[in-house]
Amino acid sequence: MIYEAYRSMTSNQLSYLHHRDLDYPEHMHYSFEIHLVTEGVMRCTVSGTEYLLHPGEAVLILPNEPHEYMHPGPTAGVTVVFSVDYVADFTNATRSSRLKTSLFHPDPALLSDDLTEVNRFLQVGRLNMLCGSALAECGLEEAERRNETLMLKIIEYVAAHYQEEMSLHEMARALGYQYNYLSGFINSSFACSYSDIVSNYRVMNAMPLMQNGTRSITAVSAQCGFSSVRSFNRAFRSVFGISPREYIEQRRGS
Repeated sequence: MIYEAYRSMTSNQLSYLHHRDLDYPEHMHYSFEIHLVTEGVMRCTVSGTEYLLHPGEAVLILPNEPHEYMHPGPTAGVTVVFSVDYVADFTNATRSSRLKTSLFHPDPALLSDDLTEVNRFLQVGRLNMLCGSALAECGLEEAERRNETLMLKIIEYVAAHYQEEMSLHEMARALGYQYNYLSGFINSSFACSYSDIVSNYRVMNAMPLMQNGTRSITAVSAQCGFSSVRSFNRAFRSVFGISPREYIEQRRGS
């Protein structure tokens, strides 16, 4: 499980991406996400439920819902990720609820333009219309309310200390919680262990450092807090299925 801190700790955040043949491992973030398929078929898993999305179908993913994407064949689509402040009323309506199903059929005109290039009023209007149409089609059901404040505190601590040696005992003391409570909270809320959160955060910060191919794997590994290149290789492969060197070679060949 990857927790995308960069999509979780800032307001006024909006990204709009056209893509082809999207594959992305299980991840979560404190933002909303809409993925619309325009060509082919996309397999998307949200909180353990698998959806096969055909052209014109989309999923709405709520904050801190685990999700992943796989393409069985050629596919294309649009993904929009936006912070909770864009849809404040919808955020409040879903704090202790979840959608009965994540799949809905949005008006494609609402996603036809790059939302990052229109004014704030159009952004808020379109995103609220998309969430409203999903709510009308999918419905809500009660769900256990998560302590999102503590989740963000955990990610903020990891973001501040990931380049150092860090332990769950140290985090528990810093945040003022008992070790056993915090360990159980992380396992239940993030669906992974503390060490997985730290390792995956380091991997995600290592990727941009390798993209131009000028930094050695050893240097990147050390800068991102890994104790050895071997542990970096193991962590990177567990997330993306390839080694850091293979990732660099793919980037050079693309």
